[in-house]
Order: sequence, then C-alpha cells, then structure tokens
Amino acid sequence: DSNDVTTAASVMVVTEQNYKELLQSTLDDAECINAYCAGGNFEYLCDLRLDGFNTIDGILHLPLTDDSAHLIINKCTRPTITKDIEDDASLIADRWELSPSFFSINNLEWNSKLMEDLNSKIPIDLGLNDEWIKQNQLNINLTKLVLYGKGLCSKPYKIEDEQNGVLAKLIVVLPSTYEGGQDYLINKKEKYVFDFSKNSKNSLHYIVCFNNCEHEIHRVTNGYKLTLVYDIDCSSTLIPTMYLNPTRVDEQLVQQMNEILLTWLRHSNGASKLIIPLTGLYAKSDISSLSLNSKDRAYTNLLLESIKRLRFSSDVCHHLWPHDEFLLYFGTLKHEQELYEDGDVMDDDMFVDNLIQLNEIEEKICKQVWQTFKSIKKVDVNEEIELINRTLYDRLDRTFDHENMGTGNQIFSYPKIGVLMLVPYHRKYELLFDDVQELYNKQFDFCWTLQHNYSSKLKSIILKKECLESIDCLLMTEHMLGCNVTPIINRLITLFKTKTENIDVDRSVMAIIQRLIKHRWFSIELLIEEHLADDIFELGNLIGWQIIGIDLSNSLQKAVNHPRGVAFLIAFVSLVNQTKQQQQQQSTKNDLFHLIMCMINTLLKQIFKQKQIFETTPMKTVCSLLELLSLFDDTYLLSLNIISKQMINFMNKCHKQNDDIIQRFFEPAFIPLIKKLWSTFFKQQNIPRWFIDLYEYCLSVLNYECNLPPPPLKKWPLDELNINCDCNYCQQLLTFLLDQNKIKTQFIKSRRFCSQFARTIDQFSTLLTPTIQHNGSEQQLEITKPFDTKKQREKCFMLRDGIIEINITKYIYALTTNPRITTIDDNDKSPKRLKIN
Repeated sequence: DSNDVTTAASVMVVTEQNYKELLQSTLDDAECINAYCAGGNFEYLCDLRLDGFNTIDGILHLPLTDDSAHLIINKCTRPTITKDIEDDASLIADRWELSPSFFSINNLEWNSKLMEDLNSKIPIDLGLNDEWIKQNQLNINLTKLVLYGKGLCSKPYKIEDEQNGVLAKLIVVLPSTYEGGQDYLINKKEKYVFDFSKNSKNSLHYIVCFNNCEHEIHRVTNGYKLTLVYDIDCSSTLIPTMYLNPTRVDEQLVQQMNEILLTWLRHSNGASKLIIPLTGLYAKSDISSLSLNSKDRAYTNLLLESIKRLRFSSDVCHHLWPHDEFLLYFGTLKHEQELYEDGDVMDDDMFVDNLIQLNEIEEKICKQVWQTFKSIKKVDVNEEIELINRTLYDRLDRTFDHENMGTGNQIFSYPKIGVLMLVPYHRKYELLFDDVQELYNKQFDFCWTLQHNYSSKLKSIILKKECLESIDCLLMTEHMLGCNVTPIINRLITLFKTKTENIDVDRSVMAIIQRLIKHRWFSIELLIEEHLADDIFELGNLIGWQIIGIDLSNSLQKAVNHPRGVAFLIAFVSLVNQTKQQQQQQSTKNDLFHLIMCMINTLLKQIFKQKQIFETTPMKTVCSLLELLSLFDDTYLLSLNIISKQMINFMNKCHKQNDDIIQRFFEPAFIPLIKKLWSTFFKQQNIPRWFIDLYEYCLSVLNYECNLPPPPLKKWPLDELNINCDCNYCQQLLTFLLDQNKIKTQFIKSRRFCSQFARTIDQFSTLLTPTIQHNGSEQQLEITKPFDTKKQREKCFMLRDGIIEINITKYIYALTTNPRITTIDDNDKSPKRLKIN
C-alpha cells in the first residue's frame, strides 16, 4: 500500500493552470469521522443522594423504584412537547421535568468525579480539537431532572431545547428499571440509536451530543426512566477551530496539498486569495453547524495541517521568524445582484463576511501583526479569479432581498454559503484594500511601535519588514490608484531613519522608495496633493537627491501637460529657496540645482515642441510656467521673453475675434499671475521688461473694455430661428437660443457639424460669438449670446482697479486711458529690466 501511495503522489503534476482544480479534487478526497454524538457506560461513580423529596430522610435513593418515581412526579411539571402524531394529546408519552432549584445532589463527590470522567471522554467522543481543549476549560451545568413514564404514543417525539452559547448536551441515565425509551440522535439522514434498557437497573449511562443535533426519544413501554440533563459550555467564545483535529488527516493528501499550495505561492501574482465553498449553509450566529458537517470539517482539517507542514518548507518559505505561509479564514459568501426593470444585471456584488481566522500565531512577538488580520470581517471577491467553484450558484435560486433607495432597482441575493478563504501570507495586506485608511492606521501603529521599541531587536525587524510589505502590496496592485501618497512617504521616512540589525531589511526601504516614485499614481499625485512638495523635499534631503532625482524627474515629465505639474515645481522651488543655506551641504545644493534645472528643461521641451503653444496648453499652465521661470529669471530670461510675447499675441488675436478674453484668460489666470509676480519683483526692487509688457497689455485691454458701449439686446423668436434639423447639435443650439437665462453653451466636436447647424451660426454671426477651444484631447465650440453688459462692465472696472492698485505707475509711467493692443516692439530683441530707485 505504501508503494501505491508514493506512486500516486509522484504522478500528480501541479501547474499554474491546474492548481485550483487539483486543490478542489484533493479536498473532495478528504474524509472526517462523523462524530456528532456518542454514548456508553460511566463507571458507577457514587450514589447521588438526591435531596428535596418527601422521604423519611429526605433523600431519594437509587436504583429508582415506583414509589420514588411518584414522589418525583408530585414535584414536577409537564413540558410542552412537539408531537409527531396527529392524534389526541393524551397519546403523548408521560414526561416530567424538575428544575435544579427544587432538588439538590447531596453527594459532594458526584460533580468532581463526573467532571473528571467528562474531560477524558467527551472531547474524544465529539472529536474536539486537542489543543483547544488544553487551553479551554469545559463547564458542566445541571439544567434539569427528567422522568419518562409509560405512555401510549406509538411514535417518537422530539426534544426541542436548543440554547445559544451551549456547546453540547450531556444526558446521564440514572439507575432505574424500564423498557423502551430509546434515544435517537439524528444528523440529516444519519441516526444513532442508544438503548440502555437491558442493563439499566444497576448501571450509569451517558449520551453526549452537540447542541444543534436533533434528538428524538421513543416511548417507555414499562417502568420509569430517570435522567439528568447537563449543558456543556466553555468560558471562551465558540469558534470553528474547536471542532477540528488537523493531526488526524491522511498523510498522502497532506503531501498533495503541500505541492498545490507551493505551486500557488510561486505563481500567486494573479489570485491574492482563494475562496473554497463548503457543503453547508452557515450564518454568523450558526457557526456550530460545522460540528455536524463531517465533509466541511475534513476540508478544514486538511488545509490546516497542510499549512502547518508548509511552514517548515525550505524551497519557498524563508523567515526571520516562524509563521504560517497562509492565513485561513472561515466565513460566509454572499452574492447580491441589482437588476434593471427589464431584469438585466446592473451590478453584481460578491463578498465574504463574518470572517473568523482559523490558524493561530504561536510567537508572542508577532501578536501585533497577527491581530491586524483577526479583526477583518469582510472582503470583496473576484469571482473569475478567486472563486474555486464558479458553478456554485447554478443549483441555487436568488430571492428578493431589498430595494436600492438611490436607484429604485431591486436587489436579489443568493443563500449564504459557508466558505474557507485562503490567503498567502505575503499578500495578506490586500485584505485591507477595501479600507485603505485602516491600512494607513496599521502602518502608523507599526512605525510608532518600531520607534518606541527598546526591548526586542527581533520585534523591530519584524515590524519594519511588515510595514514595508504592506506598502509593497499597494505598489503591486491597482488599489494604489486613488491612495494618498503623503502617508506612505511619511512611513518610509520613519522606516529609513529607524535602523535595525538586519541589513537586508534596512536596504529594502530604499528599493520601496524608488518603486513608489516610479509608480504611475505618484505622477498623478504630483497634480493632486498640494503638500507633496514638502514630503518629497524632506525625503530627498534624507536619502540624497542624487538617488531619487532621475526617477522624480521622469515622474514629473508624465505630468507636465497639467497646470498642477507646474504648480508642484513652483512649490518645490519655493521650498528650496526658503531653506537656509547653512542647513544644506554644498553637494546637496548642487544635486538639488541640477534636479530642478533638469525638470524645468523637461517642461520647456514639452512646451516648445508644440507649434502653437496656446492651442493645446491651457492658459493656467502657461501662467504657472511664467511664474516658475521667473524664479530663475537670469537663467531663463530668453524663454520668459518668448513666452510672454506669444501670450500677448495669442490673447490679442482672440480679442480681435471678439472672444471674451476677460472671462477666459484675464480673470482666472492672467491677472492673478501679474499680482503674484509684482509682489515678488517689488520685494526684489527689480522689474523685468517682459513683466512690464504684460502689465501694460493687461491694463490697456481693461481700459478698452471699460470704454466700450453696451451691445443691443436681442430676442429670439422661434419663427426667425428656422431650425428644422433633428440632430443633437441643432437641437442643443435651438434649446440654447430659446433659453433667455443662458448666455453660453459648448459643443464637443466629436464629428462634423451638419449644414443646418453651420448655416444657423452664419445667419446670426453678428450676434453670436463662436470660439474654438482645445483642452488637449478634444475640440470644443463655445457659443456666446449678447447679454446685458452691466455686470460685465462692473467686472472690468473691478479688475482694472485691482491692477491700478499695484501702483506700478509710480515706477514706470503715468496712467493712460488710451487703449493699446500691444506694447511689444518686435524690433527690440534685447532684454530690458527696470531698476526701482
């Protein structure tokens, strides 16, 4: 037989393509003894000496006699019994119950001897976990005395006294003379029958069964049957592991499962977890159902033992400290579908909740890390990648669950299914991706403990490695998109500063930092996070700009088309300028200068390679670029002159085409730039010529707009419009022209406009103002109607007043009201700068 086992194990070839199927088939081969009940003889412990009955000495002695039975009956009450018959209630067998408050066991040795025998018999009888029994004390509590008498019922009746929180029931059959009264313990289609009537007079018997096991008692045909009923519970919470005995699994299946799990470890980039459906349905409050399901117990036993053996494997698992290579959870799989009115699926949601971790950590030093994953209660499931059996729901029907109050659609759900969730240890932090803030909190806790840990060198290494692993998990997945980079940089700064005695762990910090800066989401964060410049400045000063400079420059290059990319550079350069010179070494200054020049040159190269800068680059970006270059005006003076001249020419061209440059350019970007630059130049007491040209152009346009007469108002009768085309463009234009409250609309030019649309625009060309805009990826046509210019004129006066407040006239020239379209002399190529006296 041993040769057959070896041959079977060697024949199985596990690959990346078939390991999921082999995992399921190996689990199906596992078996577990169905130990949900047991019974037999107790050694004759001692006489109970039941006290509280109307006898000569007050003690009820055993074996039970008919006279003693009647004394019990006189003190008892009849319980409510569920009948399995449709006849009259008088046919129910005689049964009487007595609460412990009405009698007592007068022999003090009884409970101690019973508990001694119980602790040796019950865990084995019910197949409870050996380790769990060693760590948890079982409690036995007497709940009632039950007497069964002769009855006329020909069918059994059920005992329905299941209570929450109770692990098992113990029924002690006391010495008495009776016939019949067989106990049936039922689980699905299986039945265990216990009949102690033949030697009941001088013997003590017991039955133990899980609390959720079905119990039937057949009628007593003669005499009386006397029993004591006990609840068995423990001080700790009932958990699935107490029903498991991994050490009793088949050795061949463990070897097969180890090979499957090792294959998954080598190729686990696809699935970060596997969801293994069990055969039973489980709810959060019904974990004890696992006690009655031998197949599910076999699944779990096999995985637990395989994980334990895998811990000491040498070809994949190398640890600084011992831990399992997989986390194993018990939970319930929920599948919900939101449907449209026509029945099509709008949203398909699958997740595992009520999670309970099954494998425990042995090393106390790792408890902080381990506790993180014991508290996880819910994770989403990718059905195509992570669910082992994708045909699971083919045999189940969905039912209406509730209505989505936001959409009004109905949400249907499938029955909850018990599952095991298997997670590779090195990808465990992906379980926290549904709540990234919780992941940030865990990283902070690890770093704080790392900084204040003075007792254990190994603990510092573990915490540092775990924190790096959590960041690495983010960088490997799409969940990085949408994350805030700032907390991650702060954690990496802490990890870099805190050294351990493990050189490899300390060096890995640098590798993670470089991976973060190269990540595509980092480039996006440069445009979003306002304070990222501060964090990067601190990080670069700490580890060296020469190390991260190239990667940082490459990341910025991906973001140069966005105004926030320039804004980041401005914030970064300003931060460098604000730093006191003595705080930085000369080498650091040189590295920073070269990095900044490199990033600016990359930005200019991207800008100037465009033939028409303002056709594709937003005005805010160009204004931000001027602000940036002004910080290095001596170095980039020629670029400043070229860009400012092109800016004036572009706005001058738009102005001649009756474009509203005040609203498009002046108010959102141009005037704020002038005010900001003036503040800087005034402090420097040095005003460049290109800035004077921008200022003069801005003031001349505002003067011109303030002196314009108001245009006539126009009403748009329907018969005059004559728009008969049904295309989307024409209908949008018609709606716009008839709406008296709307003065502007935009058309995204995804295809050519129809001839009707073009004729309408030409027909009202003297009244409508069409403008073509580019946002970098698509073309838009913006149309403006004439409107009451009172507010527009008020805005122009307000903007002009703000420009005049700069008081540049004190240093340059007296204010003139004559409109000037441009002040640039094309023949004057020399840069000029006005010195403020």
